[in-house]
Amino acid sequence: MASSPTDYTVAGQGGQAGHDLVFANNLNPDATLVRAAQPFVGTAVPPLTWIPLTLDQPFSYDPSQGEDFVLQIRKCGSNVLWGASLDGHSDIPASGGGNRYGDTLDCHGLFDNFRNNEFVPLIRIDFDWAGPTLAVDPMTSGQAPAIRFAGVDPGGMIFLRWSLAGAGPIQLIVGDLEVSQPVVRVAPVFADANGDFAFPKQVPAGMAGETFYAHAVVEANGAFVLTNAEQIAIQ
Repeated sequence: MASSPTDYTVAGQGGQAGHDLVFANNLNPDATLVRAAQPFVGTAVPPLTWIPLTLDQPFSYDPSQGEDFVLQIRKCGSNVLWGASLDGHSDIPASGGGNRYGDTLDCHGLFDNFRNNEFVPLIRIDFDWAGPTLAVDPMTSGQAPAIRFAGVDPGGMIFLRWSLAGAGPIQLIVGDLEVSQPVVRVAPVFADANGDFAFPKQVPAGMAGETFYAHAVVEANGAFVLTNAEQIAIQ
């Protein structure tokens, strides 16, 4: 699994933003082998039946960063061909949500030898909720990025703290706040009925080159807990 710096909707191969023929060039450094190659023995199943594949290693993907998500599956062994086709969804360009690329000759191949535009194999990902999250859009001096929260109790309180001085820590009863003094204490706000909250904050001009450190304490599951911390370079 990996996040991807490419844009699947860009036509052609090897373009500045589109899919590259070399598999590795489509993967960010967070690429993680989440399941060992062996052992796994699967059998043919009726259409639209899930084949469970549990993970050996965790992987974190943040869709708010605006990058694609890549799931790579290798099938090796005495029979290198799939015993049956994968169920999938097909749509018009830029509407299906993804493309399929592969190598049908070598399970360790480095390049793709086939591609299906706007055909996406059907994959279901079940996961455990890891707690409330804080996300900050890329920051540009003089512009207003969105700062978003999710997983907070409906109507729960949000205490955002940020700094340009470093990643702390500052010890709190609930844990370490990963910002350094001096800290900007944003006035408390309340999550909406879905447990979400988003607000823009103006980045003053002349801040390019600084690093924005943010962390928050929020209400989740009836208790005050820390979100993840964020560090964003200001462009």
